Amino acid sequence: MRTKGDYHAALEHLSVLPPDNLSKNMLEKLKRVFVAFKSFQQDFQEHDPSILNTGKLDVNATIDRFEAVLYDMGDVAEEYDDANTRIYLTIMAERLLQMAKLFQDEPEQQSFQRGIVWTAELSSKTEMLYVIGLGLSDEKDITVRGLEAVKSCERVYLEAYTSILMVDSTKLSEYYGKQVIVADREMVESESDAILADADKINVAFLVVGDPYGATTHTDLVIRARELDIPVQVIHNASIMNAIGACGLQLYNFGQTISIVFFTDTWRPDSFYDRIKENRALGLHTLCLLDIKVKEQSIENLARGRKIYEPPRYMTVNQAIEQLLEIEDNRGEKAYTGETLAIGCARVGQPHQTLISGTLQQLVDADFGGPLHSLVIVGNKMHELEAEFVKEYAIDKTSFDEIVKRDYSL
Repeated sequence: MRTKGDYHAALEHLSVLPPDNLSKNMLEKLKRVFVAFKSFQQDFQEHDPSILNTGKLDVNATIDRFEAVLYDMGDVAEEYDDANTRIYLTIMAERLLQMAKLFQDEPEQQSFQRGIVWTAELSSKTEMLYVIGLGLSDEKDITVRGLEAVKSCERVYLEAYTSILMVDSTKLSEYYGKQVIVADREMVESESDAILADADKINVAFLVVGDPYGATTHTDLVIRARELDIPVQVIHNASIMNAIGACGLQLYNFGQTISIVFFTDTWRPDSFYDRIKENRALGLHTLCLLDIKVKEQSIENLARGRKIYEPPRYMTVNQAIEQLLEIEDNRGEKAYTGETLAIGCARVGQPHQTLISGTLQQLVDADFGGPLHSLVIVGNKMHELEAEFVKEYAIDKTSFDEIVKRDYSL
């Protein structure tokens, strides 16, 4: 929703446009826009429909002024080829249309329809980068607003390395009616200029599995676009960060989220151990995001400069638990043990979602099926409603009851 600050910013922007960039005729029209808008603000400062019945406002004259200023704004937008200016003009047009709603019971209301159409056209002319969340399942998880944005774009990229959908890019292309270009890590992190090219002249979409701000890579792309004065609109969607509520633990009882990466022979990081320890000390649950490796090179191929990639790998709940237990054995600080309750989650948000609860030792051998997997380590506090919900998919309900009684006094 627009705020008063947005409208003041629009006025401020339009009042300082460089005169060299507009013809004399357009400058006159812009001046009329500026003066008329301030006049409208004064007329409707209290936004009180009763003003129509007080005789203080000439309805027909106001309609004429409204229509005239919209046409002037349209002319200015056509000549002044600047995306930000068109955005500000759109903001002002939206404000005028809000004022026009005061006339909704008047027969003259139809006089405003051309203004409404113009505002929609003006908005569609604002070229920008759209960063669009796709949700967690398939091509149909995109929001209506996200789909409309995709259809308005000339280039559409799919970020394909921080997460995956259960369908490939071909399926997306068919459903969206647009060719979808798969953007791997190298393209997004090293060749972002190609993605942002001409995004100030045409609409470009960058599709993200889950929510756009679920990874720092996407934040970085937005920052780069801003540095190039490219307008950006983010369209949100469901992500693992909120869909994890499906496990039955209350979202506001979660602490810091951690990422667990694949161990190698020479690299076995454990920095997240302290985050788990801190969370559990506060009685908070820990969401563990598990590593995926897509289009990765071996050390040998990387060293030799060979563009040969390893098969995709997706960490399972079982692998994550094995690594967690190894770290606990090494650290020995009792952040958790094999008897700590946890929830293994697979394909959250998809039709074949799987949830299994139990101790870490019980879950290490459980079958969760295909990717993507996540793990939740339960905090040292649990509400009775959480316990009741989680018990429904416990690997062993009897032992679950015993642990809840022993560790949580429920």
